[in-house]
Amino acid sequence: MKKIITLLVLFYGQLFFACGGDATSEVTDSSLQDVYVADVKVSDTGTDAAVYPDADIGKECLFPCNADEVCIDGVCVQIGDDTVVLPDASADVSYDISDIPDYTDITDISDIPDSYDAGTDSGFDTGLDVSTDTGIGNEEVVTGTTSDRFLLKGLILDGSDPYVGEVYIVGDKIFCVAKDCSSTYQNDTGKFTTISTHGAIMPSLYDAHNHLAYNILPKWQNTKLYQNRYQWQNDSSYKLFKKPFDDLGNLGLKCEMVKFAEVVALLAGTTSSQGSSYTATCINVLVRNVDTQYNGFGFDYVRTHVPSIDSLDDTTATSIINGTKSGSVKSFVIHLAEGIDTLSRNEFTTLKNKGLLLKETAIIHGTALTQSEFQEMKNTGAKLIWSPISNTRLYGDTTDIVTAKNIGLDISIAPDWNPSGGKNMLEELQFVGKYNKEKLSGALSDKDIFNMITYIPAKALAMEDRVGKLVKDYVADIAVFEYDSLRDYSDLTRLGVEDVKLVFIGGKPLYGVKRWMDKIPHQNYCEEISVCGDERVICVKTTDSATNKFNQTLSDIISILKSNYSGLTELYNCKN
Repeated sequence: MKKIITLLVLFYGQLFFACGGDATSEVTDSSLQDVYVADVKVSDTGTDAAVYPDADIGKECLFPCNADEVCIDGVCVQIGDDTVVLPDASADVSYDISDIPDYTDITDISDIPDSYDAGTDSGFDTGLDVSTDTGIGNEEVVTGTTSDRFLLKGLILDGSDPYVGEVYIVGDKIFCVAKDCSSTYQNDTGKFTTISTHGAIMPSLYDAHNHLAYNILPKWQNTKLYQNRYQWQNDSSYKLFKKPFDDLGNLGLKCEMVKFAEVVALLAGTTSSQGSSYTATCINVLVRNVDTQYNGFGFDYVRTHVPSIDSLDDTTATSIINGTKSGSVKSFVIHLAEGIDTLSRNEFTTLKNKGLLLKETAIIHGTALTQSEFQEMKNTGAKLIWSPISNTRLYGDTTDIVTAKNIGLDISIAPDWNPSGGKNMLEELQFVGKYNKEKLSGALSDKDIFNMITYIPAKALAMEDRVGKLVKDYVADIAVFEYDSLRDYSDLTRLGVEDVKLVFIGGKPLYGVKRWMDKIPHQNYCEEISVCGDERVICVKTTDSATNKFNQTLSDIISILKSNYSGLTELYNCKN
């Protein structure tokens, strides 16, 4: 035993020494919060890193352990009296994370049971024996005489108990959602196209936060954990990593960059996204860029702020406040408290001092916030947008989402961006499923997660009166998933791009499996694309005119980007 302890002490002592080299400029705040090195806690005082005797350090834990736990054989275990104190660690170091698990390894979901109880209450009683029910029907497409009316048949996931039913679409709106809509469409017989989906029909996914143009980049293999976002943004390795983004932008290829990212979103059943940071007409093609005028609705009620809250001047703050009073600003989306140190948490005070803690405010990340700040957000009606993969990769920890939920905050799930987050909403959901099970003991119910990717983000971005629900008169932004993969709300966190069968935006089928799209009326210029070995059709090009680059196909976009950047990331990852 003494020999094992000695070896552990020597090993981690060398690790701390190796990490303490020239990184002193990375962290300057003296009141650092806990960080983790190979699931070994280094406290804010830097004096009590501990390793549990006889720990199997060969098997790592999926998530960082709590402050009073260590990782033993892949499981976080409470520290007992037999702990060993290791040498002091410098408090002003950004720690090497080479031994920390790859938290974005979310494709292997074989360890999650086919049906698991996410806590004691999943939030739903399905009321449907999907294993034996034959009402779901077989796939079939019957083409109608008009191109603006569709009848979808399948398993309905509308926030209530799942049921076999129908969705009738007229123009860009949902006209009926019910077990039987025949009374509403009987006079249209022959006009509408009937799609018997043998699938699950639900509101399309809503991405409340992303940096779309950056999604041409692959994963950033950061080798450090940081205390706040300003550290990694100033890291020389990050600046080198993002150089292709800068170069492509300087070549005038922002249109192609954003449209590439929109396709990434669409392939995952997502039809609305915040964060294009680009307002050129050329992006008015695919998914709704909800914080710009190119959201498909002809208005823009959203204001955003990405840099430090300190950089937001009084004139701008007053403009936002006055806009909320006049109704011209219905959502103020801001990056805030992204990190785990005092500097990050203090940004919340600055937000309040500027008068911007409002019911219209949606805070992105809020990783450093505590119960006190969450309660103030709840009192004012502010919202929270959660990007757990990105937080964990960059800071080794994420937002205290259980406290935020228990206080009653509106919480949205969003990928942030591909470099450190999920490639798309489905990858983020896979991670949330594991995180909820492994670290939160199922605190998020299936219903919570469903709402966090549909109606709640629509509410955070001031669109809750038109998208995010399957209800009459809402815009027909709809996703259809493979029935064998989505039979209940608990399956949401196990979906992949291969499970997406059809996506409508504003009543128009813009992406789907080829066997359907060949029979479904859709816009011209659509093209075939292979996704995880299955043939699909996607509609990107809208005209033959080169004006605003609307004549670009997906093949054109990829070719242009690859010819200028050989490292262009892939459009999707398959889950299997």
